[in-house]
Amino acid sequence: MIVDRSKLIGMIGSMIQPAARGPGARDLLMTLVAGGAAFAERFVERMRVEIPTYANLPADALVPTTLAALTVVFDTIRDGRDFDAADLAALAEHGEVRGRQGVSLDEVFAGWHLASRMLLDDLIAIGRKDGVSDGVLLDLSHDLLRIADTAMLASARGHHVAEFEIARVQQNHRADLVRGILFGTSSPASIRMQMEGYGLAYDRDYHAFRSRPTEAVDLRDLERALDLTPIHGRPRGLAALVDGDLVGFVDHAPPTDLPVPVGLGPAVRPDRLESSFRLATRAMTTAIAFGSKGTHDLPGLGLLPAVVADIEIGAEMVARYLAPLGAGDAVDALLGTVEVYLATDMRVDRTAEQLHLHPNTVRYRITRFERLTETSLRDARSILEVWWALQYRKVLER
Repeated sequence: MIVDRSKLIGMIGSMIQPAARGPGARDLLMTLVAGGAAFAERFVERMRVEIPTYANLPADALVPTTLAALTVVFDTIRDGRDFDAADLAALAEHGEVRGRQGVSLDEVFAGWHLASRMLLDDLIAIGRKDGVSDGVLLDLSHDLLRIADTAMLASARGHHVAEFEIARVQQNHRADLVRGILFGTSSPASIRMQMEGYGLAYDRDYHAFRSRPTEAVDLRDLERALDLTPIHGRPRGLAALVDGDLVGFVDHAPPTDLPVPVGLGPAVRPDRLESSFRLATRAMTTAIAFGSKGTHDLPGLGLLPAVVADIEIGAEMVARYLAPLGAGDAVDALLGTVEVYLATDMRVDRTAEQLHLHPNTVRYRITRFERLTETSLRDARSILEVWWALQYRKVLER
């Protein structure tokens, strides 16, 4: 499973330049290759002593794949040729197998470096015993090292494929778990078992959250901002991408000054996160509708979630109080004054100060609004309905 074999073959062609091989060199290489099976077993024994992860794997899980990879190298050394596509595929498969066995890429490299050292030791020992000149031994050593480096590169490509597949499977499993918890489709027993598998305590309270990545704040940035990084190796929650949103649950309230809108549900036990997530979704939807960034919960948003959800009432309020005024800069100024007036406890002086207007101008605009809409901003019901209309107008304008 090589990503781009033609490029790899081209790289190999530039890396491997076999030395001229006389009879002594050929005999030496034949002797080296003939001991391939014994070398593989000896190499695995050394590898299991020197590299921790290999020590945890049984020898019968290592010897066959090791011998298969070394055979490719031995054949290339013996024939004095470049690796072909089949060789590269075999070496990549070796890297994939090691990746699936839980061997890290650094340990795969360490294994290849150990194999190179052992092959060099054998090459020099056999060569000196057979009277091969130092010059020939030096040339053959260079060839062997170049071949081993290229084999290591091909194995690394295969290892990356395995890493990607493993990461994808883990990501899918995590997403399934998060969906099951937040959408209420998993049983408490299943939730407990899977959470404990991720190192998460079941007997704790968690906040459900929902947020939407943007071009300016991508998924990784958002995960960091939500402070999902484990503490002392212990995860603080789980998150997954669902329908383009980052959703999940955490054991703490995220910072309030986040660069994107985040909806936060109340802290509850894991088997009750469905209701927390529903409230988090409403909070995020409301924040997006009003262009608000940062972390928001439903209580902190007051009646705004109802304004977003109940579009029929919003449309009626707009038709009753705003549509008769028409449009234009004068109307915008009039409505802006009314909105600040309501937000400042209907204090003319505070409204004038905030808008940099004369108090008489504020009084004139309020009176004009009341006359045009045939309402009174001293009536509690009218105040609420006008406020609702003004808030729903913001939703419509976004």
